[in-house]
Amino acid sequence: MSLRETIERIRSSPEPPNEETAKIQILLPILNELSWNPYGQEVLWEHPVGGKKAGGKADIALRADGHIRAIIEAKAPGTNLSHHVEQVLGYAFFEGVDICALSDGLQWWLYLPRESYSHEQRRFAELRLGDHGDPVEQICSDLATFLGRESLLSGQAVKRAKQVLGARREAAQLGKEMPQIWQGMLDKPDGELIDLIGQRVYEKLSLRPSREQIIAAMRNTRIPPKPTDHTLDPPSEKPSGRQPTKRPTAVRLWGEHHPVRTHVEIMMTVVEQLHRRHPHDFDRAVEPLKSGKSQYVSRDSSRVRGTRVKQAPSGHYVDVNLSAGEQRRRAVRLLEALGHGESDLEYVYE
Repeated sequence: MSLRETIERIRSSPEPPNEETAKIQILLPILNELSWNPYGQEVLWEHPVGGKKAGGKADIALRADGHIRAIIEAKAPGTNLSHHVEQVLGYAFFEGVDICALSDGLQWWLYLPRESYSHEQRRFAELRLGDHGDPVEQICSDLATFLGRESLLSGQAVKRAKQVLGARREAAQLGKEMPQIWQGMLDKPDGELIDLIGQRVYEKLSLRPSREQIIAAMRNTRIPPKPTDHTLDPPSEKPSGRQPTKRPTAVRLWGEHHPVRTHVEIMMTVVEQLHRRHPHDFDRAVEPLKSGKSQYVSRDSSRVRGTRVKQAPSGHYVDVNLSAGEQRRRAVRLLEALGHGESDLEYVYE
């Protein structure tokens, strides 16, 4: 009978009533299929551990080439195994083995007893043989890998067990730390992440969400509408040409300070910095932005038909024959076209 057939038989049979029956009906047949001879000197029952003073006896010790290779402590089916972890680890420590197991026949907990972690953290595998347990293929593979005679003799069992334990510890650390990292990103959203989300939304919906809308989605709160145009004028600017307009001295984009002297320079700065941040998406994103038949920004000067056009260092032509208020409105529309928001743009006046 193969190991697979043995596991399937165990799975379809009634649960053993006690520890001794579990040893005979489950543990012994499994060890036999793992190439351990249960009738010779390889499977030792009630093996004395720790000398005469200790007086302990391990239920099963697996011996090959004159050395104990693993310890198995058996319990009755349904036993709470967590109450016996210290016992099996103690036996394994006294014997100096690298792998030990705690089992009630239907559950197998496998440990690396010599690792310098807590008892719980030394467990590298749990196998469930019952009706609704793990896949048979996985059970067979794990038992052969970690308790198979050849695997234990060659050292592959311990090597693989350490790899599995390391992976489990990494996963546990990630499970603890990643939610905190993500929460930090929600509290203080990263510009690159916001840009990426904005780009993905644009690719799927052909819509450019604002920074505030993206942050709201990340935080699973209500998505606010974009501000209407009349909210975009700076409070200091008046519609009448008779009122003097304050002179800007700088503009802040995403918190970065850029000295300027005029509103035209602000517009040119916004174009240049957006192109630097989105070199591959810039042209496609700003192409739909038009006033009549004239584009706000284009590499083709014939598409920008204003009476005053300037060329940015990136090579783009920009219509700048506009009022200060219109300059700001267009700058905000450019930002939104690439997934940013008005809050990313701050004017500094004299």
